[in-house]
Amino acid sequence: MPRDDAGGDAPRRTCRVCGGALRRSHVAYLGGNREAVVHRCEVCGTTTQGPALTRDERVRGEDVRGGRRKRPLPDEGAPDNPVLDGDLARLLRERFGGGGEG
Repeated sequence: MPRDDAGGDAPRRTCRVCGGALRRSHVAYLGGNREAVVHRCEVCGTTTQGPALTRDERVRGEDVRGGRRKRPLPDEGAPDNPVLDGDLARLLRERFGGGGEG
C-alpha cells in the first residue's frame, strides 16, 4: 500500500481526472470561520477541494492523522540574512533583549 506524506500507511488520494496521486496544496479560506483543504494532482495539476470545515475541526482532524510532517532543522545553524548587517543586528538584540554572539 502506498505511504502518505506523513509516513503512515494511509491510502493515497487519486485524481478523478487522470488517476494520478494528489498532494496537499493549501488551505482555502471560505469565510465565516470555514476552510477547506485543497489537493493538487501531481500529474495533470487539477485541484480538488475537500469538505468545508471550521478551523478547529480541520486542525483536530490533522492531529488525529498525525498532523504535519516534522522536518529536521539544518545542522549548519541559522541562514545568513543579507538584509541585516552587523550594526542593525546588534541594535535589534539590544532592543528586544536577545542574547547570542556579538
